[in-house]
Formats: sequence, structure tokens, C-alpha cells
Amino acid sequence: MNDSAINIKIRPYEPRDFTFASQLILEAFKAKVHHLIPLSDAEILELIKEIGYFSNNKYTNVYVAVVNDNVVGLLTLTFGKTAPRNYEVQHAQSKKHSPFYFIKKYGFKKTIRMLIGLLVLEQKVLLNECYIESLSVAASARGLGIGTRLVEFGESLIKDNLDFTHYSLHVVGSNDKAKALYERLGFRVVSTENSHLTQNLFGEKVIYYMQKIMV
Repeated sequence: MNDSAINIKIRPYEPRDFTFASQLILEAFKAKVHHLIPLSDAEILELIKEIGYFSNNKYTNVYVAVVNDNVVGLLTLTFGKTAPRNYEVQHAQSKKHSPFYFIKKYGFKKTIRMLIGLLVLEQKVLLNECYIESLSVAASARGLGIGTRLVEFGESLIKDNLDFTHYSLHVVGSNDKAKALYERLGFRVVSTENSHLTQNLFGEKVIYYMQKIMV
């Protein structure tokens, strides 16, 4: 089946999507999270909620791809300035936890390693940049063009707002399929990072920073 044979709808994330969206994050990043801190799938899902992954943020919008009323894809975009208001997403509010909460629950070493990992992943986004924080597609829906549609959807947001001229992302060196997809969609490697730190934290030494100029 190709993407023209199915109806893919992309809309803003809503609180009712949390369970399916969390599963997509788990599928996409489970191996890296396990490398960072050894947690069960259930614990990772709980952690996604605890860190407020889908909480309010005026710079970050989350969108879902829906097929037959099922959430099968997720796109998280971070803008260098306040996200375009006509595309603003209504996120669910999440209770903020202090580091002491995580230390009590997961232990000191795991918490420190987790915090370092989150700091390493944090991307400083330029004022004129729209950055893809995450892109994930359900394993059962891969090969249907959903990833392409999500990337193109983000691009359409940029084209509708002249404040953003750069569309960018990071992709790990081991993910050849994703890198090839982004290159096909016009992204080019701007820099390559060889980091022993990310290898230790996530099991990934090579990370590409890719960018597409929108002007």
C-alpha cells in the first residue's frame, strides 16, 4: 500500500493523544533510553509523563498523524521564537517535579545520568530556525509515507511564516534510512559530531546536524 491509497490527517496534538503519542516516543527512543538508564517500558512511559514531554511550551508544538482515527505518527517542532500562533498546540499541563523527586524514585546515579542526557539533547535553536525535536512513526505504519508527510507538514508551516528560514534536525549515524529520507527531502549535512559523551550516554557516537534553507 502506498501513501496515496490512505488518508493521512495531520493535526495538533491533544491531551487525549497522550497514550498513543507516548507509545510512539517509546518505540522511537527505547534503545537510547535503555542505554542511558536501564528502565522497563512501563517505567519509560511513566518517565515521559513525569518530565512533562507534552507540557505547555510557547516555543514547541507537537503534531500527530492520524490514519483511520489511530495516531500513527508524531512530529515535535521547536521554533527559535514564539511558535506561529495560528498553529499553536494546546498541550496538557503537567505537574513539575523537582530533581529530588527523581532521586528518590530512581536513585542518585540514574537521576544525574538522566539530567546530563537531557542537557546534552537540548538544542539551542536560532531565531530564524524551525528545529525537528523528534519524528516518529508507528512500526505498524512504516512504509506508508507518513514520515515524509510529517516533514512536509512542518515545512508548510515555515513557508506560511517568513520569520523562519532554516529547517533543521539531528540524526544519528546509525540511522541510514532516516538520513536518506531527509536528504531526499532536501536536507543537507551541515556538521558531523563524533562524541564519546553521546556514545557513553546513548550508544551513538556519530550525530549529523542537517539543515534545509527555506529562502
